[in-house]
Amino acid sequence: LADLEEGFALAVRRYELLQKFIRDHFKEGVHYADGKMFGSSKPVLLQAGAHMIAHAYGYSLLPKVLSGPVAAPADPKEGYTVLVETSVVSPSGRVIGVAYGSATSTIWSGKQAAFVTRAIDPDKTHNSTLKIAVKRSVVAAVRQSTDAASLFTEDVEEGGYGDPAQGKAKASFLRRK
Repeated sequence: LADLEEGFALAVRRYELLQKFIRDHFKEGVHYADGKMFGSSKPVLLQAGAHMIAHAYGYSLLPKVLSGPVAAPADPKEGYTVLVETSVVSPSGRVIGVAYGSATSTIWSGKQAAFVTRAIDPDKTHNSTLKIAVKRSVVAAVRQSTDAASLFTEDVEEGGYGDPAQGKAKASFLRRK
């Protein structure tokens, strides 16, 4: 029972330290975004913030492409999806958690009312698609492997979510004391 009580006390203290770390070192637009514009009551964790949290915990992030082309397809109109798995690893080498992220080579264009490639150049489309899949898996892995899941929502900064006119209320843990 004493070990259980100690474990709960440690969890509470770790959570308090994470909140203070975020409050003292995170910048809106760099490490997190206001979630209101994406239809969320929580802030959105961005990749730079996910990396800072992982480093604060002493964790390494190991993304690996599971599926999708390794190089840009010859046909620039060919649509594809890249799936990335990110492992969160402790300093001792123990896997703390794993999460997945994916991205497609096409995005919706309201102007054209159709899906279009992310960029005109196939290499740029592929590079963007790969980076977005990595970013999504990294953010998901950090949220799932740390106390960040209760503080931040998923990374949804690509648009098409919520109403940007909803205002900018800051989460209570982000307000400076």
